[in-house]
Amino acid sequence: MMRVSDLPWKTKWYVFLVFPLGAGGLSYVLRAFLEVGWPDVGTALAMTIGFFIGSSSIAFMKPDWLTRHTQPQTRKQKTIKNVLVVLMIVFIAFILIRFFVILLN
Repeated sequence: MMRVSDLPWKTKWYVFLVFPLGAGGLSYVLRAFLEVGWPDVGTALAMTIGFFIGSSSIAFMKPDWLTRHTQPQTRKQKTIKNVLVVLMIVFIAFILIRFFVILLN
């Protein structure tokens, strides 16, 4: 059974600091794009605290999920990954276009 102390230093840094701050900031900006205006700062703090709690919980309960098990991807997995990336890009482009259309009108 793996413990949090067994995780590499870079993984701990990413899980406990980089991911929660980055995800909190990006979710705040995404919410601003969806609402076409900046939400209050309390919302940003609440979202960031939620990401801190979520990533810390995963690290403490299931640290073995955070280690990378490298296996070559199958052709089907690569195709699914590419389709999901394209769908995310289209979604983000749609949100940005919607934001600017509403903002400029």
